[in-house]
Amino acid sequence: GIWIDRPYASAVGAFDWNPAQFPAPAAMIAAAHAAGLRVALWSAPYVEDVAAAASLRLEAENQGYFPPKTALLTSPWGEPIDLTNVAAFAWWQQLIRGYTDAGVEGFKLDYAEDVTVGLGGARTPWEFADGSDERTMHRGYKLLYHRVYAETLPAAGGFLLARAGTWGDQQNVSVIWPGDL
Repeated sequence: GIWIDRPYASAVGAFDWNPAQFPAPAAMIAAAHAAGLRVALWSAPYVEDVAAAASLRLEAENQGYFPPKTALLTSPWGEPIDLTNVAAFAWWQQLIRGYTDAGVEGFKLDYAEDVTVGLGGARTPWEFADGSDERTMHRGYKLLYHRVYAETLPAAGGFLLARAGTWGDQQNVSVIWPGDL
C-alpha cells in the first residue's frame, strides 16, 4: 500500500488535494490500484485556521461543530471537531467520503489526544455537545474519531492506522502505531 502523509492537502482539514503536488489525484489513485496497491491518507480531526481551509473552518464555527469549551490544545491546528455532536459527526464523515469515494481505502489517523483530564495537578476542563467532559472523553474521543473514519471504509476492506487508541477500539482500528508518542 501507499500511505500519503501530510502535506498533501492545501491545509489540515481542507479535504482537498494540493494541486501543485497532486495535479491529477484520480489518475494517481487509479494507477496505484492498477499496480495492485492500496492508497491511504494521513488525517487529523482539525480544520486549520488558514485561508486554504477558511470555508470549512467558517462552516464548522457557524454550525457549532467545535466543543463548547476546550482546555489545553496539543495540536498546532486548533480545537478538534466535536464528534459527540451528531451533525458534526455526519459532516466530518461526508468530508471523509470525498476521499473514499475517490478510491482511498485507508487512513493514518494522527493526533486526537487533546482531551486531557489534567496537567500538573490542575484539571483541564472540556465540554462537549452531548454533555460529556474531559473525564469521559479523555478516552472516548479517540473511539469517536476512529469510528467516524471506520464507517466510511470500503465494504470490501479498508484499514486504519491510528497513533492512539483505547479499550474497545479494536472494532475500529486495524493497527495502533504509537511511534510519535
